[in-house]
Amino acid sequence: MNIDLYNKNNFKIKSFIIINSISSFLCLLWFNNKISTKNHLLLELFLLFTKTPVEYYCNNLSNDIIFHHTCMIIGSTLVMNKKFSYYADIISVMQIIHIPLTSYYCHKLLKLKKKKNKYFYNSYLLTWLPCSIYRNTNIIKIAYKSIYNRNINNSILLSLFSLGFIYLDYSWTPWNKYKQLIKNII
Repeated sequence: MNIDLYNKNNFKIKSFIIINSISSFLCLLWFNNKISTKNHLLLELFLLFTKTPVEYYCNNLSNDIIFHHTCMIIGSTLVMNKKFSYYADIISVMQIIHIPLTSYYCHKLLKLKKKKNKYFYNSYLLTWLPCSIYRNTNIIKIAYKSIYNRNINNSILLSLFSLGFIYLDYSWTPWNKYKQLIKNII
């Protein structure tokens, strides 16, 4: 894949395909117990620190992306501490969203090249909502367990993370495309 550094959009799309593909592969390895949670988090942090300069260069660092990255850094840092290590798996689960994003950026690349192909966009739509629901359900479940166990500090922190990620996923979900998809099915 030839990456053109002078065309920011082309550079961003191809970089995001590579980064999200690697993250998706790491998620699959983690879900199949082929890498440890600690190694998964360290590799994901490396990808994050690789992706952030690309986002900055391409003027893609919006407030929601900054919030998302900050939560990843804070969460990963906290779970490396023994006191919070119980919660390490949730950080790995949160990365599942990169699977649909890989399809999304593959679609954007084909669109950029003026090729009509709905496969990647449909794949994105079919995986986005289940991945989003799965990750948010898991973080809510862990926040609820902390509240139930009366672990006040953890429950406050996890509740804030939960609300933040629910908001992000809700705002990033292409609801109009799902409505259109349902109309086409009916």
